[in-house]
Amino acid sequence: MPISRMNKERQEKIVQWYENNKDATFLNRGSFKSAHKYDNETVLTFENIQPGASLKLPDYIKLMGQLYSLEEPLLKNLLLPTEYFQARKDGMDYRIQLLPFCHSGGYSDLFDFLSDPDEKGVWKTLNKTDILKNCASILRTIYELHKRNISCLDIKPENVFVGCEGKNLLSLGDVDGFQIFENKEKMYKHSRCVTTSGYFVAGKKGYNIQLERDYRNDLMSWRGMGLGGPQSDYYAWLVVFLMVYMRIVTGSEKAYASFFGNFAVESYGINHINNTHGYKTDKFNKNYKNALTRHMRE
Repeated sequence: MPISRMNKERQEKIVQWYENNKDATFLNRGSFKSAHKYDNETVLTFENIQPGASLKLPDYIKLMGQLYSLEEPLLKNLLLPTEYFQARKDGMDYRIQLLPFCHSGGYSDLFDFLSDPDEKGVWKTLNKTDILKNCASILRTIYELHKRNISCLDIKPENVFVGCEGKNLLSLGDVDGFQIFENKEKMYKHSRCVTTSGYFVAGKKGYNIQLERDYRNDLMSWRGMGLGGPQSDYYAWLVVFLMVYMRIVTGSEKAYASFFGNFAVESYGINHINNTHGYKTDKFNKNYKNALTRHMRE
């Protein structure tokens, strides 16, 4: 079922609920968007629309149409809003979305899920084959998004959600931040994406690379022509997949953290433009290969 725009009566009801319950139901906040638990199955997001940072309404509608056009198995890999509306108040445009509520083992995103303490045993109860199939299906989803000229997915553990109602265990979130391009040339060569250090590759076409504030989460993020785009989407998901795989292979949070603590620092060094902390690619390759080989043998 595609996303639906709320009618006037529904809008008024949702706004009234938000005004009365926004503090008591607060879950998370970026610079201009907050998330609230609407009920046990639904999350409400409220975003103050920012020119240049938020999607314009026609682009938002176009993007959602393209996302919902994916075949059913792939839709289970995307945390999509089910209802929305956009309005104006006190000279400011705002957008409200309703999305499935995500929770598994007490966690809502992969970043915390990966760090589940061994004594809680969440990872011991999971079907490892199903998780790996889920990861492969997400890779296919990314490929299909690129075929529709959709990129800049800003993939990282914090944007991968777990246990969302009606979805696979893992699903890509923050989909209203995805970008849709006119054609593949612009998507590959002229994309200007929000990215996170450790989860992007600039490639040979990257230029005008600089740190800018990401107004969606009030963090500094890398931007630049040719930065991010499809190559970073694939790279970022492979990094996330390796995190999931190594959490399964190591069998313990401590061993996983030991391995990936080094990986995270060193992959950050590869992408850092000035390489200020002194990590070099050859050192990264050696340490990473040795650690991976050791864990595979064990």
